Amino acid sequence: MKRNWLPLVAATGAICLVGPVLAQTNPAAPAKTASAKSSAKFNVEIQYGKHGKGGTAKFWVKGDRVREEKKSGGGLRVVLISNEDGVFVKNKYSQVWAKMPQTVAFRLVDRLLGGPAGDPKAFLKERKAKKTAVKKWNGQPCEIWSYNSAKNVEKYDLWVSAKTSKPVRLERDALLGGKFREKIIITYTDFAWNVPLEDALFKVPANEQVREYKNPLVRPGHGGTALTEALQGLSFPATRVDILEWLEEKGIQDVQWGPNKQLNLHTVFLRTPPETFLSEADVVNVVSQMDEVLNS
Repeated sequence: MKRNWLPLVAATGAICLVGPVLAQTNPAAPAKTASAKSSAKFNVEIQYGKHGKGGTAKFWVKGDRVREEKKSGGGLRVVLISNEDGVFVKNKYSQVWAKMPQTVAFRLVDRLLGGPAGDPKAFLKERKAKKTAVKKWNGQPCEIWSYNSAKNVEKYDLWVSAKTSKPVRLERDALLGGKFREKIIITYTDFAWNVPLEDALFKVPANEQVREYKNPLVRPGHGGTALTEALQGLSFPATRVDILEWLEEKGIQDVQWGPNKQLNLHTVFLRTPPETFLSEADVVNVVSQMDEVLNS
C-alpha cells in the first residue's frame, strides 16, 4: 500500500505545541531567570532534513505566556496561546478555541523550538553552551554555540550573528520516538527580546468561545481504544513527527471514530499544534479536541 501522506508533515511543522514549529524532547531544566524569559518576539522558518519544508511560525513570549501563529506549507493556519488559565488552540479562521490538556503547558516556553525564547546570551549560559566555531551565514559572521538536551539525547548548534547578537539559525539533531534521527533546521527571519508586548496577545477574545475537555476522551466507539492500541510500544514523551513515523511504520492510516465516522490519523496529526506528547492518554485527548474544534 502506497503511503504518501508523511511528506505532508512539512505542511504544518511546529506549534507547539508546538510545532510546531518542534519542541525539545526531555529538555534540560534551565534556571528560572528573568533575563532569559522576560519578553521576546521572533519569526522562524522550519526545514526537516527528511520531510522538507515545515512552514513558518511567529512567536510572542512574555514570562511564561506564549502566543504562536503557525502557517503550514499547505495553507493551514493555527493559533495557540498560553496564559495563567491554560493553553488554548484554534484554527485561525474559527471563533472556537480548545482548552488543551494540562500536560501541554508543562514548561512550554522551554519546549518551543529548542532554542532561545528571550535573551540569547542568558539562554546559552543556562544551557552551558560552548562556542565551537565561527562561520558565515548569508554573508554575516556568526558564532556557533553548541549544547545538548538532557542525557545528551539531542544536540543543538545555534548560529548567533557576531554583529547583532541575534540568533539566525538553529541546527537540531533530533531523536524522534527514541528511534528515528532527524536533522531539523530553524531559520530565524526576525528576533527581538526585551520588547513591550500587550497582554491581549495572550488572551482569548471575549467574543470567542472556549471548549474545555476535562477528561481524556477514551471511551467505547470514539476511537480512543484503537488509537491507544496503535501507539503501544512507542516511547513517550514523543513528538508529533515521532507519532507520524510510528504510524507509517505500522501501516496505520485510519481508525473508526464513532459509529459513522472514519478518522484519518495522518490528517489530524498534521493539524495538531502540540509538538510533544507526554503519554498515550495525552495523545488521545488532544486528537479528540482537535478533531472537534478544527472541524467546527
